[in-house]
Amino acid sequence: MFTFWDGDKYALGVITKQGSLHVESTGESHGLDSTDIMAIIKEGVEAVSRLRQWVESLDNPRWLDESALKYGPCVTEPGKI
Repeated sequence: MFTFWDGDKYALGVITKQGSLHVESTGESHGLDSTDIMAIIKEGVEAVSRLRQWVESLDNPRWLDESALKYGPCVTEPGKI
């Protein structure tokens, strides 16, 4: 999992053997319930497992041009350090 800039906000991406996919834009049309990295981090292993199963079930994901990505932070709301 990673975040990247999508317009003026962070978006969630997932790296697979086939390439990197845009979770939110693919999820809108494929029934994924959470596309926010902080929600997945907070929920933990179960959310990561659901995300993995979802990725493996996709027929036509939206692939990203990795050379054009502007990566974001791994944790978008770190709180106090």
